Amino acid sequence: MGKLFAVPLCAALLCSCAANDSEAGAPVTLTESLTEALEAEYLTETEDFSEPQLIDADSPALEYINSIEGNPYKVSLEITADGKVEENLYASESGYSYVISSNKAVLGLVPEFYLGAELNVTDTVVRFTLDDTAAEDGIDKYMIFMYFEDINTLLPIETFYDNGTNTVYARTDRLGTYCVMDTEKWLSALAENTEYAEAPNEPGNIIFCIDPRISLDEAKFDTVKNDIKYVFEDAWSRYENMKLYVYYQQNSGGEVVHTLLNDEANGRDFFAIEDYYSVVDALDSLESSMVKCDEPEYDFAAAVRFMLNTCDENIVTMYHVVADGNVILDNADTERLVRIIGESKFLKRDGDIMDRLYISTLCYSDSEIIPEGSNFHKLAEASNGMVYCTAEDAEQ
Repeated sequence: MGKLFAVPLCAALLCSCAANDSEAGAPVTLTESLTEALEAEYLTETEDFSEPQLIDADSPALEYINSIEGNPYKVSLEITADGKVEENLYASESGYSYVISSNKAVLGLVPEFYLGAELNVTDTVVRFTLDDTAAEDGIDKYMIFMYFEDINTLLPIETFYDNGTNTVYARTDRLGTYCVMDTEKWLSALAENTEYAEAPNEPGNIIFCIDPRISLDEAKFDTVKNDIKYVFEDAWSRYENMKLYVYYQQNSGGEVVHTLLNDEANGRDFFAIEDYYSVVDALDSLESSMVKCDEPEYDFAAAVRFMLNTCDENIVTMYHVVADGNVILDNADTERLVRIIGESKFLKRDGDIMDRLYISTLCYSDSEIIPEGSNFHKLAEASNGMVYCTAEDAEQ
């Protein structure tokens, strides 16, 4: 209604007072004249969004994707939505690319597109124009896949080809995560894994141990949840009967209190690998007040011991999410844990021996890098785990 009152009322009234000799001979009433004036003003200040809006490859909205050196395609879009698309379009590397890109059949970057301003999309055409190297053996072998979040699955969608411009494209009714797949490589990989896929995968459990100081930083805590999501998706493709435990501790007055997050809906202290959103709900329930003392510390060694005694024998990997390197893990603790790791083997289905326990440290400090030779690295080396720091100048 604010748009309607933009027309000066006096101008509309003046128009209504002018003589009108229409062919029908009927005079225009005040109401009719005012309505026509308002409609004319409205039409001049709005746009027709029923037509597709073209976002070319050189659009600033797609610069992030199309400016990456070595990416073997340029992407462009046609989107029909209920608003101005280009100024509200966001394009980035997909949050699912960690999992999707592990498939060697994927061509280049895995992009994700979404619209801000709560614009509704009714039609989308996504086009990937391949470079000469990618198109050298023809483009018909490529197919566009889309990630369907509601079923947590990457699926092929109907793909069309423009051989004159080396473009593969597809039409859908939504934005989201897309990728281009080399179907020859994809089918070859499926054939190689058929025998393994027909047998049940090895069971295995994953543990995330969270430094309580992480919960004090909302941005870092959101990153932790995203990392858990990536691990979930990767594990889901590798294992059956997977369990995920989420552990945190409170260190108050020198006493360590060990806590496992609960899956309240199912009344258990672990989460099924298919139920990531229950993990998010549980993490969101953590309050910053869980840190009870002024200088909290994370007892790394105590966390490992507690989880080894609490979880069943099929632990595959244990991630310790720490705010920095200032945690409790002395040399004696490290030596004892290395001995435990050396004994942590189990027989696989085919009779091979496999390490049961992988211990990794993820350091979420903006500036601190855990130095080589630290106790964290000793545990990672002994267990085939890793030490990863998020600081910009850290080496992975």
